[in-house]
Amino acid sequence: MKYLLILMLLLTACSSTQLEPVKVITETVKPIVYNPPLPRPVQIENIRWYVITKENMDDQIITIEKMQDKFVVFAMTPQAYENMAANLQEIKRYTEQLKQIVEYYRDLNTQEENTINNDGN
Repeated sequence: MKYLLILMLLLTACSSTQLEPVKVITETVKPIVYNPPLPRPVQIENIRWYVITKENMDDQIITIEKMQDKFVVFAMTPQAYENMAANLQEIKRYTEQLKQIVEYYRDLNTQEENTINNDGN
């Protein structure tokens, strides 16, 4: 009973005091988004192809030896050449899509900055 009386006094004492209202201030903070620079463009060197057949092999050997002292040939089947060309097109497609994604987000960030600056915030 004694504890109940003390508990009642404490609870009623707390309810009789009024607390000051708390002001909540909310600010919108725009995060800083890092836009890395795009990598330098690809610089592709020219490639000269020599087609060697049984009929022109001797002439091609002489031509290539004049250029580099030795006759060395890297051979590729027509199917392997088609595969290489398809692979290069696939790399080109992939990099173009990545570039579009980067530009989309870059434009999005620029639009948000312009909106904030125009609103005066």
